Amino acid sequence: MVTEETKTEAEKSSDQCVFRMLDRILVKGRTHPVAVYEVAGFKEDMTQLSYDCIDYYQKALECYFHQDWLGGLRWLAKSTALEALQPGAMPSIYTNPSLVLVERCNYFRKHGAGLNWDGVFVMAEK
Repeated sequence: MVTEETKTEAEKSSDQCVFRMLDRILVKGRTHPVAVYEVAGFKEDMTQLSYDCIDYYQKALECYFHQDWLGGLRWLAKSTALEALQPGAMPSIYTNPSLVLVERCNYFRKHGAGLNWDGVFVMAEK
C-alpha cells in the first residue's frame, strides 16, 4: 500500500506501474486523511482480467463513497472473483482489497455511515 504522494512521485519517474486506489483513510494519531493505493503491477505484466478487476473495484469504490452500499456490493461481487490474491490459495492469504471493501459496505449498510460522512474510513489502530 502506498500513499497518493508516493504514487505521484513514482509516476513522475516512470509510467510503467499500474496503481489501484484502495480507499481514503484516516490513520489513528493523524489529523488528515490520505488516499491509499495498491501497486497492482507493471503494465507489461497486466492481463485484461487484472484491468477488469481494477475497473470493477473502482466502480464499487465510487458507490462506496456515495453511500450506495448495494451498488458497491454488486461491483465487488465481480472484482472479488478476479482478485489475484484469493484467500485459501496460499496459507498466508486471508483477504484481498475487494473482500475488505465488502466488509466495510456490509458494516455501513447495517450501521449507517452518518449524514456528514466524507468517504473516509477511520482506522482504529495502525
